Amino acid sequence: MSATTEADGNVALGVSELLVPSGQKFTGTVGVSVKELPKENTSGRAIVDYEDRSTGSTILPYSVGNFKADAVGTKVELGIPAYLAVNNVTGDDLTSASNNENPLGLYLHTLRYNYTVTYVDEDGTPLSANHGSVNSPTNKITLDNTLTQIGGATVYQHNPMAFPIETGGGSGENVATHYSWRGLAGTPVIINAPSYSGFVVGEVTGIPNIAIGDNFLNTNGKIGGKTPEQKCRYCYQVQKE
Repeated sequence: MSATTEADGNVALGVSELLVPSGQKFTGTVGVSVKELPKENTSGRAIVDYEDRSTGSTILPYSVGNFKADAVGTKVELGIPAYLAVNNVTGDDLTSASNNENPLGLYLHTLRYNYTVTYVDEDGTPLSANHGSVNSPTNKITLDNTLTQIGGATVYQHNPMAFPIETGGGSGENVATHYSWRGLAGTPVIINAPSYSGFVVGEVTGIPNIAIGDNFLNTNGKIGGKTPEQKCRYCYQVQKE
């Protein structure tokens, strides 16, 4: 079997996939990036396949070690049959059974977690997190201009994707007092300090000691850094001036 050699580098696949030609083997290491990442932890974006698979060959001409994921919060793995493959253009799941991941192909998988910001007063009583319109910058988690998304993830007044599920009833939580989003680990984010008339930020809790590739710092109530590889609930406690 001849070899297809790639020097260390990066390949922007866009909406395409790599295909190893019949009778050849992929050697070397290459970083890969794509246009749209999977939107769930149990979905995968196909990045490489091999031509001889169509004739029944199960001898892989590549390994996971040949490819590294360029985007934060992503990893390259062999296909997991229980996972859904995604549309390369949109990142949405392909829902028919025939489109599940193939264990002989390589896929980009994501690491997504739930992140929540809550506001309470000095007695621990929840404060309303709904200040003005969705597009108002006051007390909002900020990363892009619309203030309704963080790294492509929608910000909710409560998080319908959270586990355990946030219902505002059975969960015992007041969903009007926090904002949540489900995002990729390692995503840059800024959470501005809240502004309540007559109050100042007393402390912020829930910041993990370890973050991915950057410190997650609290500067006078303004949190900045990269989202950690774990679910987090940040709590702002404010006190009277």
